[in-house]
Amino acid sequence: AHRLPAIGRSVEGFSQRGIWTRQGVEFLVIEPRHGTASPEDFDGEFDDKPGMMLIPPGEKRVLLYRIRIC
Repeated sequence: AHRLPAIGRSVEGFSQRGIWTRQGVEFLVIEPRHGTASPEDFDGEFDDKPGMMLIPPGEKRVLLYRIRIC
């Protein structure tokens, strides 16, 4: 019998998760995200897009994404 691997993940510092695939392929993508495409009605400055992470000069952010396959 074919057994699928167990997959574990931990995410820190990201505000959103994206899950997507494409028709005709055999994979599923689970990715951390910080921000998305502009909403249809958004007509503002890039820096004002919903979900943007602005990091001032000299500062840093630590974002972690770990995947474990067993």
